Amino acid sequence: MAAHNQVRVLGYLLSDPAIYEDETGDAKIYLAIRACNRAVDGYPDSSFQDLLIFYDGASKDHNRDKLMTRLKSLVAYDLVDIKGVINVLSVNKPSICPSCGEKNVKVFGVSCFIYPITVIKLDGLQASADYDEKIPERILQEHYLEVSNDVDVVGTVVSDPEIVAGLKYPCCRYRLAVDRKYYIKTQDSIYVDHPWVYSYGKQGKNDMKYLQPGAVVFVSGFLRNRNVLNNITCQNCDTEYQFEDIATEIIPYSVEYMRNYKWDDEIDEKNLYCQ
Repeated sequence: MAAHNQVRVLGYLLSDPAIYEDETGDAKIYLAIRACNRAVDGYPDSSFQDLLIFYDGASKDHNRDKLMTRLKSLVAYDLVDIKGVINVLSVNKPSICPSCGEKNVKVFGVSCFIYPITVIKLDGLQASADYDEKIPERILQEHYLEVSNDVDVVGTVVSDPEIVAGLKYPCCRYRLAVDRKYYIKTQDSIYVDHPWVYSYGKQGKNDMKYLQPGAVVFVSGFLRNRNVLNNITCQNCDTEYQFEDIATEIIPYSVEYMRNYKWDDEIDEKNLYCQ
């Protein structure tokens, strides 16, 4: 399968970058960036998404150091153009038990980031935000709407498509396996990322009808971050509680069915057999 995993985010930083360095000088950096997305049939939520950029360049690599230096130099309200890839990692997620105060860790939790390949600073919007805090959002919508939050991936469906009715509006959900096209040195044992896709409206109905595990699709859309509640049981007092977490998904503008999807005659034959 051809590897295709491309993300472009053109937006502004919500705060200064968060930088974590160990004793060897290796660093990890996180950036929260606000981007905007185009309208999608059946998708009623916000036109703005707050996305997380993650980078863990190695200090001994000159080329990666240049990118880390560029990221460290950014500040809140800088307008940046970042090209990268979807990066889905298994991480430990800590929380505090509300009953006994014990710190618990959910092992093998999942987090989805954008891993940057190139970063360009376009402008600084701090003065505009001081004058009117809505100006940075208006700049995104008026000048960069088509490119502010853009994701293109080719992937294989690895879960049965299902209707998610618990959200504000129902949609079709399925998971993809996306081969990596970009080598991440600090993650050299990971070859595939597994993002979720949530499709709405007519696209969601078609995905539910035609997709199945093993289908190969080209998804063009945007990334959405939303707040969710994660379940965990306290290891100290056995209390079951929920903690705040973030889920990241691809919302398609369009989905192209490439291979191994269902055909209309196959669906009609199955429906006839089931009657």
